[in-house]
Amino acid sequence: MKIRNASSGSLVLSFFIAKDNAASVVGLPDGNYRMQYAFGGDLGSDCRSFARTTSAAQFPGIETFDTQFTSTEIVRSHLSLTLYSVPSGNVRPESLDLAAFDAA
Repeated sequence: MKIRNASSGSLVLSFFIAKDNAASVVGLPDGNYRMQYAFGGDLGSDCRSFARTTSAAQFPGIETFDTQFTSTEIVRSHLSLTLYSVPSGNVRPESLDLAAFDAA
């Protein structure tokens, strides 16, 4: 999974999620982001990429994270993504070139 700044395309965060597992991220700064992901086999020797990437895609649109302050609480954005097909799901991922996914 890669999270990129929506304006610059620069990589903000990258992390691995093993099959049938979940991951959580906290402390992502307020901003606009693109959510990208890839599927593959074993991790490469660099432990930062797949030895063989089978596909890459990104969620359509831009996700905005912002923090709201009220007189009694701090409300942070929350987003949950599913990386597998859901019958009657409402997301149509966009194919992504492997070079674009692997960009620093």
